[in-house]
Amino acid sequence: MSPTPSRRPEPKGKIKTGICENHNYTDPNTDETGDCPKCASGEKIRVEVKRPSDFCCPVCGERLTPIKEGLPKWIWVAGGAVVAAIIITVICLAMGGKAEEEEVTAEPAAVTETVADSAAVAEEAVAEPTQEEEPAVVEKTAPAKEKPQTEPVQASGSHKLSYGTWKGGWKNGKPHGNGTMTYSVATVIDERDSKKREAQPGEYVIGEWDNGHLVQGRWFKNDGSKEAIIIGKVG
Repeated sequence: MSPTPSRRPEPKGKIKTGICENHNYTDPNTDETGDCPKCASGEKIRVEVKRPSDFCCPVCGERLTPIKEGLPKWIWVAGGAVVAAIIITVICLAMGGKAEEEEVTAEPAAVTETVADSAAVAEEAVAEPTQEEEPAVVEKTAPAKEKPQTEPVQASGSHKLSYGTWKGGWKNGKPHGNGTMTYSVATVIDERDSKKREAQPGEYVIGEWDNGHLVQGRWFKNDGSKEAIIIGKVG
């Protein structure tokens, strides 16, 4: 019988810590689009990484943003002890120098007091009567102008537009916040886009809008492909 080839042990992964920043998560139960639950909670996610593809959110599957772990506690304790020792040394040196200074200046103290008393008598002899203080003038400040009120952001809902249907936040009669834009006619997704990407009927974009303009999102095309679009906020 031929010997059975030994299997190589699976390499151990490295524990890495990251956070989820997926703002375009679609809940499979409600079809609502928004932050991934892990992104909304802001919790730190520790995963074992054997391949780059392993460093992802366990809920939405998007790649995590790595964060650096803090220094070990013993380093902080040792650093605090060193700083405390330096402070105590400086205080002791300062107190020793002050004591020597007092010994040197102790003898001429009587002469200094006599000169100070003479100066006080001279000042009293030539002092002039003080004038009454004038009452302080209180300046009246103009009342602050009220800031113009803007329409608050409405809760997520469905809104029919001339070029498609918007499902998401709404402000000042325009799409605002996270949501989904489904196009019914061929339309340039955002006029600020340098590539002038045009969505066809039936295609849709999931992402973030600001006052009617796309900030960032993902474009789902009729051929099954998708493309990330990042334009930025207005102004």
